[in-house]
Amino acid sequence: MDDAKTITRKVPLERIIVGERLRQFRESQVETLMESISELGLLTPISVYGDQDDDGYTLVAGLHRLEACRRLAWPEIDVILVDRLDDYERLLWEIDENLMRAELSEGERAEHLLRRKQIFEAKREQARAYDSGSAKPQYERGFASETAERTGLTKRHINRSIRRAELVAPDVRDAIRGTPSFRKGVELDALAELSHEEQRRAVALVNDGKVRTFREAVEQLSAPKSKTKTQPKPKAEPRIDPLLSAWEGADDDVRQAFLDKIGVQAPIARTG
Repeated sequence: MDDAKTITRKVPLERIIVGERLRQFRESQVETLMESISELGLLTPISVYGDQDDDGYTLVAGLHRLEACRRLAWPEIDVILVDRLDDYERLLWEIDENLMRAELSEGERAEHLLRRKQIFEAKREQARAYDSGSAKPQYERGFASETAERTGLTKRHINRSIRRAELVAPDVRDAIRGTPSFRKGVELDALAELSHEEQRRAVALVNDGKVRTFREAVEQLSAPKSKTKTQPKPKAEPRIDPLLSAWEGADDDVRQAFLDKIGVQAPIARTG
């Protein structure tokens, strides 16, 4: 983005086109900006690209500021016209402005940084291909170092945020987007410790009200499952009926011989 050429000018609001955005629209932020802009004016111009002879200008960064000025019925707005940027570089411009100026949730910051890393690496490969293996200076540095310099975030924060976005499944991030958990780094870190299937189970546990947080869900999913102890089967009583019957049918001599055989020293009382 070092080759970018920027021009500040006023542009009619009706000529600004809003495409797909990386960041979610927040109604509360628009209302806050309307109050601020009404009192102080627009302190930071929005960023656009395009040509005055084209059909319009496409927004690069500043969606909430643009919407606030539209609701205030401003006929035109100050813009920074960004020129000489390809699609990747425009995305980097939007991402960096959001990272520096916007009040992002931890989940949004993680997704912005992951997308920035993907674009950064694509641009580095592109630069090396065009320049016979030698990339532009900004792409020869490590991603975390270059991003820290541009955004003011620490490399530790950058790497931790990217880990959250890389390890939490995309469909899980979509499922919790807009919830308090998406705003908290500790909650995202808890999810990142689980497999994708376990993450989906953790979301279900929270949604069903069985736990309050993903940290509690992790504890429940990680706890060893208790095994139900099976009661030992009662031993079958030995069948002594045949022995009793034989004893009762025997005479005294036979009974005494049996007792002697098994080593019982007890004389038989003679009945005859």
